[in-house]
Amino acid sequence: MDATAPTISCPPDIVQHSNPVSLPVPTASDNINSIPNVVCSHTSSSNFSPGQTTITCTATDYAGNSKSCTFAVVIGLAIVCPADIITSSNPVTWTNATVPNSTGTPIVVVTCSHASGETFTAGQTIIVTCTAPIDHVDELNIESCQYTVTVDQSTPCISCPSDIISNTPQVSWGNLTANDTIDTSVATSCNPSSGDTFEQGSTTVTCTATDDAGNTNTCMFNVTVDKTAPMISCPASMTVTDSQVMFSGPNVTDNIDAAPAVTCSPSSGNNFTVGQSTTVICTATDDASNSATCMFTVTVDRGDPSINCPTNVVVSTTQVSWNDPTASDDIDTSIRIVCSPSSGSTFTANQMTPITCTATDDAGNTDQCAFNVTVDQNDPTITCPSDIAQRSQQVSWSNLLTTDNTSVTVTCDRPSGSS
Repeated sequence: MDATAPTISCPPDIVQHSNPVSLPVPTASDNINSIPNVVCSHTSSSNFSPGQTTITCTATDYAGNSKSCTFAVVIGLAIVCPADIITSSNPVTWTNATVPNSTGTPIVVVTCSHASGETFTAGQTIIVTCTAPIDHVDELNIESCQYTVTVDQSTPCISCPSDIISNTPQVSWGNLTANDTIDTSVATSCNPSSGDTFEQGSTTVTCTATDDAGNTNTCMFNVTVDKTAPMISCPASMTVTDSQVMFSGPNVTDNIDAAPAVTCSPSSGNNFTVGQSTTVICTATDDASNSATCMFTVTVDRGDPSINCPTNVVVSTTQVSWNDPTASDDIDTSIRIVCSPSSGSTFTANQMTPITCTATDDAGNTDQCAFNVTVDQNDPTITCPSDIAQRSQQVSWSNLLTTDNTSVTVTCDRPSGSS
């Protein structure tokens, strides 16, 4: 026979200002039944009236033995103010502070230092204090609350980034700079957004800053997607005599960038190796980092060419031509040759004219040679010896006497010494 009542332990009193109330389950045990049946006068998640309500819970074992415990639920009344108000509208309207009962319905009249619908000074923050005459459970009731009303009619300041030029279509930028005379945090947004994919060419991005009062301000910048390399044209290859070489920069154009950056290696003004051709590589880079290159050579030539003139020319015509002199150079394969007077010129009859020929290489080094051109239109004079009479058959005679302005060749039909 079981005559022993179970044991039961209730939770501590519950104090809060709102409904519903979640009730913990008391703990109970029995010397025979491991889990006695526990029933409470109120169920969990019930709504309670303001003030104190006693909850009675009873544990009963299988033999009908029972034992009870109690705890309290205390609902204190609280005045509820609206959230702080920031608006650009003036006058300002809002929902008044209230003291709701257990079902949320206001039960008392609330008095506030400022009423909804008043006009406030722009740029100032006003504290609104509300009070309510609450009579229930004084030590638990909240009888006053405060909130602020701010009329903000000034627009925030916003600063956009500089224009962006990219060679990839997906373009991102950093956080915008925005501030406000009242709000410490200003919301910003851009259209298109950072990280979006942009079309080739230029796109205007509009960014907006919005403060808590709904005031807005905008700024704009351009995003240019440039995937085209600049066009670069180098100067012609050059041959010089001075090892410190200056040259003009390449001609560069770009479809977007007005002045791409240009670098050459070696650069103009450097010292170049004498007797050697050096390749100069120039690179043009636009603002989107697209680049193009071109090349030319710089040759430092300090050696003179070598020139060989033809032999002296003797002719009877006044218009005289001759074979061109030959010339060679250690570096240049093509050498300019100029003669003065030139081949094919008309010369003075019966006169010897000196010809000077000059060979010039690409570096301006020179060499000269000379020969003579004689136009001879006078017949030479010849004086034969007197008749010869002798007994021997082999007859010889002395050289014949000739005169002319050039050398004369004399031939006889029978040479001296003939038989």
